[in-house]
Amino acid sequence: MGVFDSKWPGRLESLACPEPTAPASSHDLVDGLLDLRVWPTMIVTEEARLVAANGAARAMLQQRTDWLIGPAGELRCSWASSTSEFHDRVKAVAAATAPVDMRYAECVTTTAGGRAVLMIARIGGGGHQATDEACETGPAHILVTWSDGTWRPNQSVCDMLVSAYRFTPTEARLSLALLEGHTVKGFAAATGVKTSTVRWHLRNILSKAECAGQRDLIKLLMSVITL
Repeated sequence: MGVFDSKWPGRLESLACPEPTAPASSHDLVDGLLDLRVWPTMIVTEEARLVAANGAARAMLQQRTDWLIGPAGELRCSWASSTSEFHDRVKAVAAATAPVDMRYAECVTTTAGGRAVLMIARIGGGGHQATDEACETGPAHILVTWSDGTWRPNQSVCDMLVSAYRFTPTEARLSLALLEGHTVKGFAAATGVKTSTVRWHLRNILSKAECAGQRDLIKLLMSVITL
């Protein structure tokens, strides 16, 4: 697919980013799923029209860099050629009948020259001959996740960690930053505190979570947080 490759000209103009809309019943089903995802996560139709998005995704869409919302509510890449390929990929995942074809992932280049992982997966409906209970017939809904390594504190997940492990808000934010691949020094620089203070918070986190080290902590977080 090779989206966001600089060889493709024709950057789209910045478009307004309306709040995604969906029936109340749809929101009831997807809000929890989306809010507990660390990285920008969106649900789109097989035509790539945005149905719902978590807070990280809404913030990303407001930046209008790698992703934009088109006039018909469709999700667009910031480069025109990439948009058509992304839409084709969404349609292919929506129409797939084999489980292996119902999800897709690719490492791509962002507009800033960094690297990100694009993940697309069907979470319901679609398929011309779908018979599995997990793939009910009807309109397909596609889960799109964008992992670009950008630290975006997720309040819902932070609240969950505070409640489940009695972390402080700072400890919860540090835990998520480590999960996303950031270092202790990086977190210290981003938050304007001393590295020694961050290490102190980390020791408290490991003690409360009963983890021997950062590797065990990451495994724990990955087991309780939907990525």
